[in-house]
Amino acid sequence: FRFPFGAQNKKVEQIVEELGYRPVYWHIDTIDWREDPVNTIISRVDNKLRRNAVILMHLGSKNGAIALDRILDIITGRGYTLARLSDLDASQLAALP
Repeated sequence: FRFPFGAQNKKVEQIVEELGYRPVYWHIDTIDWREDPVNTIISRVDNKLRRNAVILMHLGSKNGAIALDRILDIITGRGYTLARLSDLDASQLAALP
């Protein structure tokens, strides 16, 4: 579960967990919802990319969608692989922000 804007408190986090969800945060926010230029969105990822990074992107962002192919090229070009959160084991999930 991703809290909108990352805004939460202990009580809300507890309720989310009681409902069977695991809160997940991110290392890199593309801020693609602002529809900044494609190269700006790409740079946000390129400058902060690291191993096990969680990248936040939004559905409905035209420029985010355009930037995605280049972002994927950058990720794989550095030797990283992609994973869905649902494919991670408990220890990998525990290491997430």
